Amino acid sequence: MSHTYLFNPNSPLVLRTGRPFDQAGDPISLNFPLPSTLAGACRTAMGDEAEPAIDYSQENARNRLLETAVHGPLAAIIDNGNITPLLPKPADAVYLKQGKTASGKLYCLMPGELAAEEQCDLPQGLQPLFLEQDIKSKPVAGCSWWSIDNMTQWLLGSKPTCSLSALGWSGPQLESRCHVALEPETLSATDGQLFQTQGLDFGSTKICEKEHLGWHSAQYGMLAHLPKGQIQSAFRRLGGEGRLAHIEQADTAWPSIPAELEQRLKRSQHIRLVLVTPALFIHGWRPAWIDKTTLQGSPPNLPDITLKLCATANQRWEAVSGWDLAKNRPRAVRRMAPPGSVYWFEVIKGEEHLSRLWLNPVSDQTQNRLDGFGLAIPGIWEKTT
Repeated sequence: MSHTYLFNPNSPLVLRTGRPFDQAGDPISLNFPLPSTLAGACRTAMGDEAEPAIDYSQENARNRLLETAVHGPLAAIIDNGNITPLLPKPADAVYLKQGKTASGKLYCLMPGELAAEEQCDLPQGLQPLFLEQDIKSKPVAGCSWWSIDNMTQWLLGSKPTCSLSALGWSGPQLESRCHVALEPETLSATDGQLFQTQGLDFGSTKICEKEHLGWHSAQYGMLAHLPKGQIQSAFRRLGGEGRLAHIEQADTAWPSIPAELEQRLKRSQHIRLVLVTPALFIHGWRPAWIDKTTLQGSPPNLPDITLKLCATANQRWEAVSGWDLAKNRPRAVRRMAPPGSVYWFEVIKGEEHLSRLWLNPVSDQTQNRLDGFGLAIPGIWEKTT
C-alpha cells in the first residue's frame, strides 16, 4: 500500500553542493533537496523501525533498503493544517518584462520550423524553440514553484490568469550563518577559524519585503511518496549538520492526475513531458531510451507507449555527488537534467496509456528511478503547422 509523507523542517536545512569546503571553498547551498536526500531519510527511518533493526554494516541489508522506491521531493504549502503540493516551473514558461513597467508577463516557448535562410546546430531531427510572439524584452524574476491548479492549466495548453507573484512560491529562502572557533582560555575568536554556511529556510515569508508588516501564516515543506512501505511520524535528521525535520503521514497530499488532463491525453497525438525532479540520463540531456538516430523509444516500464522526440527545453545541467558512507569515499559527480525540463514528443502508439506517465520516474537506470530521480508529468501539445 502506498503512503505519502510530509517533511516539515524545523530549522534551515544545510544542503551542500559537493564542492570542497575549506579556506578556499565556499558555503553555497543547493536550491532544493535532491531526491536521494529524502530517499535516504525515508529508508533510514524504515531500517530503524524494523523489527529487529537493520544492521547497516551488512551489505545485503543495505541493498534491501535500496530496493525500496521513494518518489520526491515535491514542495508543499502548509497552511492551517492544509497541505497543498507545488510543482517546479516548466522550462517552456518564460517571465519577461512588460513594457516599461516593473511587472512581468508569462510567455510560452514552443517548437517551430526554421525559415529557409535560418540554421541551427541542434541534433538532426530536433526542432528549435520560439516564443509565442516576436517581442524584445528582458527576463524578470518570478515563482520557481507553481500551484497544482496553475500547472494543470499550463499542461492543458492554456495560461494561468493570475500575476507572476501569485503563480506559487519562489522557493526556500537562503539563510547564512557565521561559525567561529573560540580559544578555551580567553573565549576569543581563534585566528583563521572562521567560516560560513548557507541553509534553506522553509518557514513563513514576510508579508512585505520593503516594510516589516509581519509574516504570512503559511509555511513550506516537502512531500515524499512511498509506493510500498511505511514509516512512523517522528523527528528525523535531514541534510548536512543533521538539522531536524518532522515527518508526518499525509496520504491525500500527493497530487493525482487531473481528470480533464487524463481524458485529453487519451486522444492526443503530441505531448509535453515535464520533469518535476532532476533526472539522471546516461547521455546527459537525452534519455537512453530515446534512440539517437530515430529519436524514438518507450519510457521505462511502459512498453505499451512509443514516443518520438521532437524538441527539448532545459537549463544548464546540475551536478550531484556526495559521500559514500558504506565505502567511505566520495561518489563520482553525475550530471542531472534539472527539474522543469520539458520534452516535446509525437505519440507513435499508446495514447490510451499516456496517463500512466503522471509522476512516473523516467531516469535511465533502475536505482536512480527508485531514488526518485526523473519524476515526470505529461501535458498537451497543440502542434501548429
